[in-house]
Amino acid sequence: MADGARTFPIPDAILVHRPRMGSSIWEYLWLRAHVTAERECNGKSVGIVDDGRPVPTSRIAADLRRSREATLANMEKLAAGNYIERSADAGHAYNYRVRILIEGTSE
Repeated sequence: MADGARTFPIPDAILVHRPRMGSSIWEYLWLRAHVTAERECNGKSVGIVDDGRPVPTSRIAADLRRSREATLANMEKLAAGNYIERSADAGHAYNYRVRILIEGTSE
């Protein structure tokens, strides 16, 4: 395992969402791996990414070895599917909240 590698539980429920997520599943998993706090919001579990600090799109793209444009397109897909919430910050960075998929749910 690489230094600084994170582990986190991924429920089988993610397989239900994979057809809708397509290749953006990798950005979703990247965000899940960087959740530092979880909160309940409207009856759903939401993860706060990197303590709410802005995350540059280029960082995610570099970690996933994708272009920034591909990562941006995938983030838009995740936002449109209500898998993430993001608010723009300076310099092509965003603050992210990610929906935590729970076992046994397809929502």
